[in-house]
Amino acid sequence: MAYSYNDIMSAQYDRINAEAASAAADLEAARLNEDSYSVQDAASRILQLDAQRIALEKRASQFVASQQVPPGNKYRLSQDEMDIAHGSFGNLPKEEREKIYFENKQRYQHARATGAYRDDQGTVRR
Repeated sequence: MAYSYNDIMSAQYDRINAEAASAAADLEAARLNEDSYSVQDAASRILQLDAQRIALEKRASQFVASQQVPPGNKYRLSQDEMDIAHGSFGNLPKEEREKIYFENKQRYQHARATGAYRDDQGTVRR
């Protein structure tokens, strides 16, 4: 069975916390022993782990935000995209207009990703 993103992020967070606790203990022991090299090494590890924790928390926040579906918008369209969809596609119901807009958006993103459509066409390079 494949790992879930929640499990991966939880394991990473636990690993970072365990390593940070170990580095803090190493720092204190080196400080008491007046071992300047070990103090600097432990302090550097703590800073690196803090940066990793911040990056992981940012990634987790982005993941959670990407999983949220705004109420009444099952196609994850922004308010601007919904306004455009509601003003397009004739006299169809709003739900149907949003669905068509979403499908067109997906088709466009796929074409850009595969290179079938390039948005640099007509760019002047000198």
